[in-house]
Amino acid sequence: MCRLTWIIVLLGSALNISAQKGDFLLTHHYPRNSNLDNSNFAISHDSYGRICIANRSGILKYDGEAWDFYKTPAAALSLAIDSANTVYVGCIGGVGLIDFQKRSIGYRPLVELDTLHDLFFQTHHLRNKIYFLSTHHLIVYDIKSGEIKQHKGDYSNIYELDAEMFVNTLDDKTYLINDSLTIINPIKKVKYTDSRKDQPDLILAENDSIYLYKDFDYQPLPQNKQLYNIGFTLSEIQWLNDSLFVCSTIERGLALLNINDPNYIEVTNFNAGLPDNEVYTIHADNSNGIWVAHQFGITNVTPLFPAYSYSHFPGLHGNLTSVHTYNDDLWITTSLGLFYFTEDTIFENKVYYQRIAGSKPQQIEEQEEPDKKKRGFFKAITSIFKDEKNVEKVQGQENSAKYVRRTKKVPIEINYKFEQVEGANGKFFSAFPYRDEILAVGTIGIYEIRDYKAEMIIPERVRSYMVNDLDQLILSTADFEIKVYKLIGDIWVEEISEQFEDLIVSMRQDKDGNMWMAGTTSVYKTISTDTSFTVLKEYRLNNTHLDDVNILQRNETPYFINAQGFFYYDSVDDKVKEDLELERQIGSPLHHLFDPVENSVWVFNGQKWYHLKEDGTIETMEYMGVFQDLRAISLDKSSGHLWLLTPDNDLLKYDPTKSGILNNNPFFLRRVSNEKGDINQKEKFTLEYDENYLNIQLSKPDFLGLSNPEFQYKLEGLHSEWSDWTNSKSIDYSFLPEGDYKLLVRSRDAFGRMEEGEVLAFTVKPPYWQTPWFYAIQIIFFGGLVYLSTKLNQDSSKNRLLRSGLTLLTLVLIIEFLQSAIGSLFNFKSTPVVDFLLDASIAFMIFPLERLLRELMTKGKVQIKKKNIPLVRKDSSSE
Repeated sequence: MCRLTWIIVLLGSALNISAQKGDFLLTHHYPRNSNLDNSNFAISHDSYGRICIANRSGILKYDGEAWDFYKTPAAALSLAIDSANTVYVGCIGGVGLIDFQKRSIGYRPLVELDTLHDLFFQTHHLRNKIYFLSTHHLIVYDIKSGEIKQHKGDYSNIYELDAEMFVNTLDDKTYLINDSLTIINPIKKVKYTDSRKDQPDLILAENDSIYLYKDFDYQPLPQNKQLYNIGFTLSEIQWLNDSLFVCSTIERGLALLNINDPNYIEVTNFNAGLPDNEVYTIHADNSNGIWVAHQFGITNVTPLFPAYSYSHFPGLHGNLTSVHTYNDDLWITTSLGLFYFTEDTIFENKVYYQRIAGSKPQQIEEQEEPDKKKRGFFKAITSIFKDEKNVEKVQGQENSAKYVRRTKKVPIEINYKFEQVEGANGKFFSAFPYRDEILAVGTIGIYEIRDYKAEMIIPERVRSYMVNDLDQLILSTADFEIKVYKLIGDIWVEEISEQFEDLIVSMRQDKDGNMWMAGTTSVYKTISTDTSFTVLKEYRLNNTHLDDVNILQRNETPYFINAQGFFYYDSVDDKVKEDLELERQIGSPLHHLFDPVENSVWVFNGQKWYHLKEDGTIETMEYMGVFQDLRAISLDKSSGHLWLLTPDNDLLKYDPTKSGILNNNPFFLRRVSNEKGDINQKEKFTLEYDENYLNIQLSKPDFLGLSNPEFQYKLEGLHSEWSDWTNSKSIDYSFLPEGDYKLLVRSRDAFGRMEEGEVLAFTVKPPYWQTPWFYAIQIIFFGGLVYLSTKLNQDSSKNRLLRSGLTLLTLVLIIEFLQSAIGSLFNFKSTPVVDFLLDASIAFMIFPLERLLRELMTKGKVQIKKKNIPLVRKDSSSE
């Protein structure tokens, strides 16, 4: 390819990867365990969405909050997860799985080799088999039967293609893996593959070219040429969704490509926030995220997340305070100044040769004609060779043609950066348009911005501001003053200056020309002319916590919004009233922000953001609830996107049309344990009466830390009502009585999405002394004592002391048994006095029974008194 064509291709690539729309949102993760480092070799996920990592020290499981670690006998180099969420591990010198055993979860070996020279660097799961590959062994494990087959050889890699497994050897042979290895002659030498349902297989060949494979057809992708030209050496590829796939490189970060758009390529590298361009391994999870292992930990890249970060573009300094778009310019105010977003073109010095006029033209190498439709930087490049006298290189030694060496700067790449406005130093908190200029508000005054340079025009400590219909600039100062300025010609004239008794935090003008000003505990209806400022009336406002008040003209009615609620001006009653209906509709305004572009107010109720517009409509931004404590929200009218400032000092561009792609991982039981260790919760289990303490830990994977899940739970068999909502993922039960139990759990996230399900079933056994068989033994034992005592008492020849002692012992034992049995039926906390009264009551209840037993054992029978009924003799005389 000639030099010019290469430059054109390179520039085309650079224009695509320059990330004009911002960088993907990145989150960085690493286990907080001093015994673990960042030597991670493989990543996968289970059906719950939990990330599993093969680490030098063992296997890690991660749900976005909790890290679980399972030690392996040697470094874990690869892993695979089956449909039952069992993790299979390829280590140095052996393979195994992470399984539940001996009241804990840990590593269980499947095959252990005598040598540590075999590194099982690949593990794959296909149907009901697990394939472990090392440099000298291929081990196939059948999950259902437990059968293990070993194949010895010198292997290079294993891959899945068209639902079959293949293995390559170091001598460039390829085998199909069945019960035995069958040699085949493949069309392409395959290095890496990835499969996706209803999509062709994605193939990375040995020559670093990417193909789509279907029905024995290898289709090369047009992106191969572009990747080659920008110097990408690929190591892994994986599907992200039905059109996007990601490629990892050794030293250039990640490249995201689209099979339906040959020109689409997005690069994530150090300049986009990735800690290191050297990628160890990648994994595309079930939430459209990409996990990247590198020297400094693990990074989650979210290319389909509806927000793009602008925080990694150079030049922005200080804590961000506001964001605005005016005249297609992006303006950012910070604690250190005012900044704007701009392009930065990277040039290269290009040597070319110009033929001297009058000399014979030199035969030069034919150049590819650039696209005539190209403009801008393409035009700048091609303009060097526009004149046929200019050439890239001189061929031959013809004396009839003479050339002069020239040098010209050629644009090769576009970078984007933030540039500080000259003269805008110190803290700024807002910017707004005035006539044809931009004014910026700083802590010490108002600045006018012309040609990206700032000049202070009004030296005032401004607290709030507005521009009214008279083109006046109304200022509220930190010195409790109201000042009115107007631009007359080129001069800012202070028309009015009034002392005010309250600190004004916001201002708006209504349809009648009145200016509404919100102070600390009151709102004021005012009016301004060219010569006067008048307070028409003061209205008290519930603002006990001195919250900033945002003013909204909603349906031409002034609204005042603070943390206490929604208030509006009732012109009929001339009062400020609370709008309880609006609060019932969208909830309490826990957080509220004013949008200076649309003159609207954003309200956050703890779960969702609502956009309250001037025309009275309310737009629900359900998925924007992941950003709870935003500093600022501003509409970009040209694109319909929203600019957001987060509490972490990030500048994000949010696309509301893409919100529906956010996935939701289900909740599940991460761990169940008691004082004796872990419990296998996959099966219904039984607890002994003396191990009736239970700790249950829930999990709901959330790797962005934005969904803020809450939980409710109910233990059927103990409770009939649901618990209160809580952010805690741990549930503890102590002193569970005997019985059968079912644990039901509900979850909800920041988007209001709810789930419910039964997660656990178990039984607590009663103590042995409350079991029927123990009662039967006791009855037989005490019955035998009564029988023996009765027999001895009926035989007068026996020792009297023995008879009396056995009788007394039998009575005492029976009474104590009955007292204990009856007392066990009353389970409540008491005092010694209550215990005494309870024992006394039981004794009085048992006393008649004791008397009967004593008579039975001493006399052999129980004397029952009969009531004498007199007989009435008939009088003979009466007959």
